[in-house]
Amino acid sequence: MSADKPDSLIKFTDSTAALAILAEQKLRWSSPDRFGDPFELSCKSDFNFDLQFLLDSTIKLASSMIFAPEQPKGDSPLINAIRRWRDEDRFRTAEEAHGVLRDLLTKMVDYRHDQLLAAHAKWQEYVRQVRVCCFSAKPDNVTAWEAFADQHRGIAIRFALAGSEAFASAKPVVYQMERPQLTSLREQLGAILHNRRDTIVERFKDHFFIKGSHRKLEQEWRCQITSPSDVSIADMDPAQWYDDIAFAPTQITGVFFGINTDDEIKNQVCKIVQERYPHAKILQAVLGKTGYTIELEKFAKN
Repeated sequence: MSADKPDSLIKFTDSTAALAILAEQKLRWSSPDRFGDPFELSCKSDFNFDLQFLLDSTIKLASSMIFAPEQPKGDSPLINAIRRWRDEDRFRTAEEAHGVLRDLLTKMVDYRHDQLLAAHAKWQEYVRQVRVCCFSAKPDNVTAWEAFADQHRGIAIRFALAGSEAFASAKPVVYQMERPQLTSLREQLGAILHNRRDTIVERFKDHFFIKGSHRKLEQEWRCQITSPSDVSIADMDPAQWYDDIAFAPTQITGVFFGINTDDEIKNQVCKIVQERYPHAKILQAVLGKTGYTIELEKFAKN
């Protein structure tokens, strides 16, 4: 593995899900619509402006360029027309310019809106077909144990990344203040006025690697693939947008019990690991000697 990508990632989960993963030798990969996070983009995500607001904003910006102290920058047909109008002193007032601009820009904005609707349809299809699996970087992550492993009652499973095509897409989540959005008003104004290239569809694959900065202690990594199943466009039930995908037994290199994992669960896990994953280490999480930390010890079966 490269210096910036670990050799393995940790799947934190509750005991029931962990037993299913180990017994069935499968990982669940889901569309983000199943995550239930209102801050994640979803199939229902839309643009934060409508056609009328886009048209009014375009007219307002174009008008401001006509009467601005400096010449507008760019080389699009509309920018060149604005330069010509400035040189000719075509308009005396902003109101006069607005009338002409509305007639000129309505068709341009309508065309741009049609392109946005087409991009949104592609987005909905993408969300139906994309599958994401979530991990964390390290097994001693206290926040991950709390948030994803049933308040330390669950289990963490270590997966080696090498030898798996699905894990090849592993990337760390970027934590930031701004929520991801399909596009912005500023981007669309640039496309209309300056003929800037539209990158909405190209950015689809990046949206699910972004989370709020308040969650950065999770140190989350995600893998993203396309569903191997035939996802019907007519299938609008997000509850069905997942795949349980098999992995090689050699992918599991470690199993970690939480501080409060039930003893009976530990016995069941040990039995499965010994039968199916004999090369995997079994460790127990314990309180660190100081601070809010966790240490991992070799598990000693009672």
